[in-house]
Amino acid sequence: MVSMLVLQVRFRHAEEAKQYLKKHSLFEEGYGIGKDADHLYFPVKKKAELPFPHSFVNKTLQKKQAALSLTDKLLLDRTLTPQEVEKHFVSSFDIAGDIAVLEIMPELVKKEKRIAKALLELYPHVKTVAKKTTATIGKYRVREVKVIAGKKRLKTRYKENGCAFDIDLSNIFFSSRLSFERLRVAELAKPGENVLTLFAGAGFFPIVLVKKQPFAKRVVAIELNPDAVKQMKANVFLNRMEKKIEVLEGDVNRVLKKKRFHRFADRVIMPLPHSAFEFLDATLLATRKGGVVHFYFIPPKQMDAFKEAHRLVHEACNRNYRDYRIDFQRVVKTYAPHVDHVVLDVKLLN
Repeated sequence: MVSMLVLQVRFRHAEEAKQYLKKHSLFEEGYGIGKDADHLYFPVKKKAELPFPHSFVNKTLQKKQAALSLTDKLLLDRTLTPQEVEKHFVSSFDIAGDIAVLEIMPELVKKEKRIAKALLELYPHVKTVAKKTTATIGKYRVREVKVIAGKKRLKTRYKENGCAFDIDLSNIFFSSRLSFERLRVAELAKPGENVLTLFAGAGFFPIVLVKKQPFAKRVVAIELNPDAVKQMKANVFLNRMEKKIEVLEGDVNRVLKKKRFHRFADRVIMPLPHSAFEFLDATLLATRKGGVVHFYFIPPKQMDAFKEAHRLVHEACNRNYRDYRIDFQRVVKTYAPHVDHVVLDVKLLN
């Protein structure tokens, strides 16, 4: 344990703080991140002006032992050459329960089983390794995956933020790297709110939200994919939230045209980044004065994601005679080289 200078931030600013510290070489590597009931504590090299609420304090942190990454193991085992790692290896991957999902570039397909075996050796709790075989495609925006090592199954139980989910990765979209965003939005929810969770999948956003804000007035989850709807209903039951979450199957634009949803929502979550903008008009009609829309966006090509997201929101609000302001924005993750997945928190003023 070492007493040192740390950055203290509330949980809602944690991911923004982490990215900022690393981008500006302020993060002190080699130490754990501390936390208590309200804050996270990041080890830092020095004090600096930061664009989010924070404070600098002294705190005792645990010194970390260096952990072997999958990339390091593949190099040490000589499964991949440094050139292959640099040009073709995608080091990030999702873990859902005991299933890991990799992205294998075409140049490394002949080595995919050796890569998968290395991952199984490195993470004993992982029992199945699958690979993405397509991008998110089709009517339901699901990507195809294929088992390449371990147990031949794609069903698992995944736990996140105190919630449990039984999921089938063969017919729903899933990303563990959105777990922070689900927690961030859940912690913004207030008692008595009506919440719309659009494109709700297997129920990740609505279930985490109700877990963190059990006094929300009404949470309605809308999903088009019948397989995802079936899993969401099961997960709502699994987490004992049948009285808190209403699950609806259908197209968002059609569902939100119903009279009951006119100016219904205090908060709307739109986690369909490739095409959520197509549903902005319906969303604005369903959102009350003072309501907040969490709008997720990935641009179709290399461009400024924030600039394009702002343009889409501005045009939609103009069409619907809604005044607004952007209360918050951040990069959720990097989707592809020079292509960011971003979110805007849009507050409606009339």
